[in-house]
Amino acid sequence: MKRKKILHVRHRYLGVTFIFYLVNALTDYDHYFLSKVIDKKDLVKYPFDVKKILTSKINIFLYLNHFYLKIFRSTHFMINDNFLFYRKIKKLQPDIIHAHMGREGYYSIPIAKKFHIPLVTTFYGSDMSDVPKIEYWKKRYVKLFREGSAFIVEGPVMKKKLAEIGCDEKKIFIVPITLPMDEINLFYKTDYTSKNYCKILMVANFVEKKGYKTALKVFDELKRRKFQFSVTIVGDGLLKPEIMNYAKINKNIIVLGRKSIKEVYEIAKAFDIFFHPSETSKTGDSEGGAPTIILEMQMLGLPIVSTMHRDIPNIIPIENHFLAEERDVPGLANTIIDLYQKQDDWYEIAERGRRFVIANHSPENIRKRIDEVYSYIK
Repeated sequence: MKRKKILHVRHRYLGVTFIFYLVNALTDYDHYFLSKVIDKKDLVKYPFDVKKILTSKINIFLYLNHFYLKIFRSTHFMINDNFLFYRKIKKLQPDIIHAHMGREGYYSIPIAKKFHIPLVTTFYGSDMSDVPKIEYWKKRYVKLFREGSAFIVEGPVMKKKLAEIGCDEKKIFIVPITLPMDEINLFYKTDYTSKNYCKILMVANFVEKKGYKTALKVFDELKRRKFQFSVTIVGDGLLKPEIMNYAKINKNIIVLGRKSIKEVYEIAKAFDIFFHPSETSKTGDSEGGAPTIILEMQMLGLPIVSTMHRDIPNIIPIENHFLAEERDVPGLANTIIDLYQKQDDWYEIAERGRRFVIANHSPENIRKRIDEVYSYIK
């Protein structure tokens, strides 16, 4: 049987791990990328045959996009220059176009129509929280929902949200994030430096939706209650000055900066609890589905303290729900203390979390889900 060619569309190659994991899981297809920006560091982090990346030289349209981004502070690409790739796409003759992010889906419509190729679009987060608030993007999404063949989201909360903004529910498929299971080894600590001292780890970009402002208040609350703990924060971003200033006056807070995911796995082995208090930002930005790092930490064996934000409850087994409401400082502090006092149950919690991730996020599971989507659009 002839293998199908999938053309993945993303403005930048690749920038995120979960798309790389997805492509690696789909072994029954031939994959190609349409990307306008290629960072050499990404080619090292996400190795892929460069010959299978359709790209173009810097052109006036790309400069104009950068101009809009810099001058107007727009986070949404203003100009569609995908037509510059028509010749390469015609030569490739892909069977399916798979756009990653709602904006990329919209900009892929002319390609799909010109070459009569089914268009699948995966939504991830800001593309269904921030973007629909912009009037001209509302209209563009109406067209995308009409012209697109199928749409993918990470979980049931995302599916409901996408339907609310106008997508036909029959076209929406849930495909969870996948992970390279063989690369994440379970560890479980059987000895602790002190039964009365909790080591907390946070790993996320320094942006509002990751809950850092709430987290700092939680740490103050824990200190007020005389709970003994330390926090190590891994990441970088817009909130770095605020986080660094907090760390300067709180000696139990360490900021390591950005690390590779493999470095994060090694760092995590020294910690007791993973803390990720996601929330909807003041601008409406949200996780969309749920952070991949929560799945990875469960695979490593760390207990999770998080929030009821978006699909986070759906990626943690219900017996392991140490969750509070968004921005609930006392509730999150209570949850951390409650979990730490359950140390005798941590082995069971670790095993349960890892089994859950393997059962629901394995490459085999995701292959079946994607096959259903691609079969639907035949």
